[in-house]
Amino acid sequence: MTLNAQQWKTRLKEARAEEPTLINASALTVFPALDTPGMTVQIAAATAVRNLLSYAIALSIQNYSNLDSEELPEKTAIYLDDLQQWLFEQNNAVLFIGTKRLAVQTDMIESVYESAAKYPEPPAECIERISQAWQMCRKLLALKDTDDTECLRQLYSLSSLWHKSLSRQQMQLFPVSKPFEFAEKHVARHLNRIDYHTARSLVWGKEFHDLIQKYLDLGFCQRTASAKARKEFIANHPYPVTDNELLNDEAIPGHSRPAMLRYLKMYRESIANQKEQ
Repeated sequence: MTLNAQQWKTRLKEARAEEPTLINASALTVFPALDTPGMTVQIAAATAVRNLLSYAIALSIQNYSNLDSEELPEKTAIYLDDLQQWLFEQNNAVLFIGTKRLAVQTDMIESVYESAAKYPEPPAECIERISQAWQMCRKLLALKDTDDTECLRQLYSLSSLWHKSLSRQQMQLFPVSKPFEFAEKHVARHLNRIDYHTARSLVWGKEFHDLIQKYLDLGFCQRTASAKARKEFIANHPYPVTDNELLNDEAIPGHSRPAMLRYLKMYRESIANQKEQ
């Protein structure tokens, strides 16, 4: 659906009232749906562990890979070195950076748990999202030896806790209020421009209408009256030539026939609307 500027203004106001949050899509799909064919509670728990660490690894690469070790806090540099070493061990890179949206296969559950237990602990200096993913992963690792009933209960509880945490400011990509603020300013300026140009067009339309009427009153036919009115209108609004004119002339109407007919139409429609009201 195409929205005009006024509708965008209303939509943005309504959206801000809903307190929207900008979140990494991967963070929303950490916990798999239990109604997926072939999904068991143990597979779901292992898949959530794998997805959390995939998320943490992606964030670590995204936020720190373009920085030299000298630019990083010492503990963060050590964490990244340990993470690199961890990815080289066994098949960790394939397990955690591969097709992470697919469920973990049953025969890989043990490998996921063993590798996740050795994942290097992110330091406090790391961004909050990495730390939160690692802490949630530690809680899921504790479900490894629980029976299905207890695992399901804990899995549901941890899933709710994780999704609730995503609305915290530290877990957001950036405050969404800023883009909304910029968008609202843009729409407001656009509407002001529309109002300004509409007002000017009505003034020019009235002037052109009055000039046509003047020549009609002098006995000229409609076509000749329009031609003479257009010529006089153009003479009244010459295009700026000097630097002073270019700087001080706020608005100059178009001189083309379509432009002038548009002004005239807008003026006459405004008059018709006033009479109907």
